[in-house]
Amino acid sequence: MNDVKISTEDTKKMTGLDASGIRKIRKIYQDEQKIERYELFSKAQVDEIKLIVAYQRQHPHSSYKVAYEAIKMQNALNRLNAEASDDFTGEVRLIIGEEKLESFFELFVGLEDLLREFDGESTELLKNMESAILARIVLKARKSKIDKEFTI
Repeated sequence: MNDVKISTEDTKKMTGLDASGIRKIRKIYQDEQKIERYELFSKAQVDEIKLIVAYQRQHPHSSYKVAYEAIKMQNALNRLNAEASDDFTGEVRLIIGEEKLESFFELFVGLEDLLREFDGESTELLKNMESAILARIVLKARKSKIDKEFTI
């Protein structure tokens, strides 16, 4: 259902964009290699474009590219929040060592305390970022280990 292609005219009607807006959004999607030059938007892409347009209208100083990046970031954060986060602490401890891990956590606790004074939502964002960084450390270490095994 989400791979159904929507005509340009229907995309204009569904998003409220004019031809210029469609061209700007199409350029962003082409740069991101999500569509080809003359390819129509899919239903899922039109739904995403609606979010981009809504964001850009709430923040008129923002370009469509900035709005696209903001929506992309929000979608990534939503996925992080929706997924059950694995606790990579034990594995990261083995990879980088106890001392470096403690320093890492001290930095995040300090940032959380600072942000808590000004913006409670940012502390939640920071916790998600902390989990994502730990996951990246584990993934890079695993990839490095696999690469070493195959080069021998």
